[in-house]
Amino acid sequence: MTMSLKKIITICSLLCCLLLLVMLASLSLGTAKVGTGQVLRVLIHGATYSGSPVGPEGLIILSVRLPRILLAGLVGAALAVAGCSFQALLRNPLADPYILGVSSGSALGAVSAILVGLSATSFGMPLASFCGAIITVMLVFHVGKVGKGIHTNTLLLAGVIISAFFSAIILFLISVAQNEDLSRIVFWLMGDFTFSNYHFILIILPYIVGGIWVLYSYARWFNLIVMGEETAVQLGIDVEKRWPIYSHH
Repeated sequence: MTMSLKKIITICSLLCCLLLLVMLASLSLGTAKVGTGQVLRVLIHGATYSGSPVGPEGLIILSVRLPRILLAGLVGAALAVAGCSFQALLRNPLADPYILGVSSGSALGAVSAILVGLSATSFGMPLASFCGAIITVMLVFHVGKVGKGIHTNTLLLAGVIISAFFSAIILFLISVAQNEDLSRIVFWLMGDFTFSNYHFILIILPYIVGGIWVLYSYARWFNLIVMGEETAVQLGIDVEKRWPIYSHH
């Protein structure tokens, strides 16, 4: 059952309002508690209020908490779009980067970068993490291949197996890591935004926005694929050309 445009806009608006409320609450909570009124004053007037510095509260909100919250929101948006794309492409609500092993491969790349000392460079860990994710996708497709075609159920099972295998490797690397690397690995796996700042946000923003735009341009085809392969073919989508994953269903 499809939703009307009005219902979609209403739901998205409510979710955006909920997101803003959660962000506002996150700015207020923490080791140093700041009142909601003070948070609003700092956000409205920036670094100064009534012509004078707002003090340590303004520094905490603008320099520490706000960059972390904005970066966490961008990461959440990217994960949501990636998960939605996987679910549409594989026609399975369980499909996501975790089930397919992409997250485990990315984590393995980051952990390896920390252990060999690449984390000291600006792009060492992100590049290693990205390469790990790409290699994992290629490996999952290779393992999940049946003949010349790829079945979605086989692909999901291959992702689960590879994810478990990579998770075991990560646990082994954690067990042999030095103390100084161990804390860095654990915090990265938990989702560490400690070093977030506006410079990092500006660096990753074009990639996230560009990726979302590319996936959104395929929204019509994704919707047709969800309705079924035969329906997509009848509505003019060359399934075998655009989606090799369905070539021999």
